[in-house]
Amino acid sequence: MKRLNFRIIVTFLTAAFILSISAVAIGAPPIKVGLLVPLSGVYAVQGELIRNGAILAFEQGGEIAGRKVEVIVEDDEAKPDIGVTKWRKLVEKDGVHFTAGVYSSAVGLAVRDMADKYQVPHLFIGGASAMEFLTTKKSAWVRHANYGGVINDYATALYMFKEKKFKKIISMVPDYAWGWSVEECVKAVAKKYGAQVVQTIRTPFPMLDFSPYIAKFSKDADAIYCVYAGTDGPRFIKQAKRLGVNMSDVWSSATFMPGDFEDAGRDALGGNGAIVWLPDVNTPENEAFKKSFKARFGRDAGTQAACAYTSILAATQVLKRISGKVEDKRAFLEGWYNLEPVKGPIVNYVYDKNVESADQSMFVFKVVERDGKPYNKIVAQYDDAKTIDMLRVMGLAK
Repeated sequence: MKRLNFRIIVTFLTAAFILSISAVAIGAPPIKVGLLVPLSGVYAVQGELIRNGAILAFEQGGEIAGRKVEVIVEDDEAKPDIGVTKWRKLVEKDGVHFTAGVYSSAVGLAVRDMADKYQVPHLFIGGASAMEFLTTKKSAWVRHANYGGVINDYATALYMFKEKKFKKIISMVPDYAWGWSVEECVKAVAKKYGAQVVQTIRTPFPMLDFSPYIAKFSKDADAIYCVYAGTDGPRFIKQAKRLGVNMSDVWSSATFMPGDFEDAGRDALGGNGAIVWLPDVNTPENEAFKKSFKARFGRDAGTQAACAYTSILAATQVLKRISGKVEDKRAFLEGWYNLEPVKGPIVNYVYDKNVESADQSMFVFKVVERDGKPYNKIVAQYDDAKTIDMLRVMGLAK
């Protein structure tokens, strides 16, 4: 199949597949990228969206300084040990120049250590948002090309406590690095605005039955803050609804994230939150992205696809600025500090070297019904939910 004057060669190799993008450049070795994403397990939906968003951006970018781009995909299964094994395979056997991807923060922290040890650049292009990546686990070999830390939750908490003026909430998170970061962020923002978390709940990950925890919800709260992604998100929504929870009282980023929360159906109606990308973002770049994604993959885009797509647009710009000389690892890493404005589905994308991650506009939403399906209606746009401010509120930066 010909697309945009280049060809795609797909070869299935056990759990991996390779995409060679653009016509073969005679005499120029390919730029090899290792894409590590969860394609099975609880986060498989996010992994597929990240993979497809990245592939679409590489396809549209074509050759870089006369070099084709070869993307080798591996499934990390959202498990740290599997992630490390697959990462080493990409680097040691496949000889990739840099790696990208990972969704689970637990896998991300393990991969971060490998990138640091082997001195191979890694780009987080969706998810992997534990605060350690910006603080105790910050690395010169890692770039958070997508949102930094739990910024989606910071924006949600700002709206809850600053605008809605909630005073008492329940916090419920998965019991691992990402959930802990969300919990601490929400507590810090609540404290700043004179509110409090009256009940803190941590659940095993992944989780099949939330019912025992939901049944213990305190009645002395204005709202419930929870974060569950992948198959855990729709599962929580359905079980909470069945147990009588009013979804209008529930706030989250990931739980109502476009791309997978739709599996909860009408049970999700009324949910609230804030996130970096929504389908209704009204820009020409977002409309073009949604159209091309649907044409290429036969399904609607989701938040993680938009994050990965924009991240790879940024990476492609860096590669072009260094004339495709990806072997110069330092030049590739330093190139992130000189990005021109990245025009993609993520609005006002700017890379901040002080926190080694991207900042961007955030969108507050409410889940409503459209064409018989749940849909994220934009309520407000936040342009001042910055990563450095989040770190300061949490006491992690001056």
